Amino acid sequence: MTRCPFEFLQPKAPRALLLHFHGGAWVIGNSKIDDYWNAEYVRRCGVAVASADFHLATDDDLARTIRDAHIFTEWALDSLPDFGVDTLFVEGESSGAYLAASSLVQLSRSRSVESVAGFISFCGAFDFAGPASLRTASDSLGIDPQAAARNLGRLLEGSPSLSVDDPAVSPLLADLRKMPPALFIAGERDPIIGDSRSMHAYWHDAAGNADLLIVPEGPHGFERFPTKLAARTKTVVVEWINRRLRNDRQEASLMRT
Repeated sequence: MTRCPFEFLQPKAPRALLLHFHGGAWVIGNSKIDDYWNAEYVRRCGVAVASADFHLATDDDLARTIRDAHIFTEWALDSLPDFGVDTLFVEGESSGAYLAASSLVQLSRSRSVESVAGFISFCGAFDFAGPASLRTASDSLGIDPQAAARNLGRLLEGSPSLSVDDPAVSPLLADLRKMPPALFIAGERDPIIGDSRSMHAYWHDAAGNADLLIVPEGPHGFERFPTKLAARTKTVVVEWINRRLRNDRQEASLMRT
């Protein structure tokens, strides 16, 4: 029996589909680890959630991990009618945010991504060359900067077909003019905060539709901690999604009149 590559959570009448990519430095995690938060998306936004079980690059085959993410995102776009919706959100945490962004960039080269109402990034990692801050930062809560840099280098060595100069691999180099509205969230004490700042600036300059939230005192992955800070940040995300859904409904209504 073929294993389903998704964990599904959904309300009776979803307003949209949200595709979730978990974090874990491309080598750990699974589609169920964020069930609690994904269930909150269902409850507070009324969206169906498909959490992707992509290939974990414990074999250093990062190219396969990226390919899985592209395939799953294309599946999500094609499957909107099956959920009774016409709107997709793509969301990811850390390395999962990279997979989400890379997939949108890749698909926008060959098809429309107008059905994507929003991209959401928590503490995203977008610089495959490895940001200088990652190599020079001292120990940080939530991430070991030097270990993360070594992991990235090993994964790239194990996937010689990947080039950090290829826009399909490094979203920071890609043409982002067709990208959907985006929300970038990063903790102030995250050693890869520069990735979120740079990606937001580049996205906004190209598409004019990116928001950035820097969370005071937040470390990498702060949104996973049972704190008021994490709860308030997640409320911002919920409100952002609901606002995007209202705007899309209003635009659709105007087009019909």
